[in-house]
Amino acid sequence: MDFHDKLTKFFNACIGLLITKYPTRTSIGFLLGVIIMGMSDFIESLFKLPILHFLDKWVLILLGVFIAHIRTFIAVIFNKEEFDEDIENAFKAIERAGKKGMPVYQRNLAYKRLCEVVLENLDTKLRE
Repeated sequence: MDFHDKLTKFFNACIGLLITKYPTRTSIGFLLGVIIMGMSDFIESLFKLPILHFLDKWVLILLGVFIAHIRTFIAVIFNKEEFDEDIENAFKAIERAGKKGMPVYQRNLAYKRLCEVVLENLDTKLRE
């Protein structure tokens, strides 16, 4: 396998990870990139200033995805483990329910059940 094949395989794995593990961040990043691209074109046409004309439009979209995933990159750089977005959202939902008056014992049961589900999923992944 030559260098280009290995590089392509690496980038394919990275893109797959961004799309499957963090779909919300990736979608928001794509949208942010399109907005950056549109604002760049608008400013260039309005003021006749070539701001980002030297960059390909896909680079601007990738810039948006990068901005949306800064948290992910920092976690990877500093070896900080992160939960999937669904798990993080579930924890936040339980916290919000507690602020809205959910009794402590119900929150504890919800946390316990969430942990059980996460561990079951992890066990299933490890067995595959």
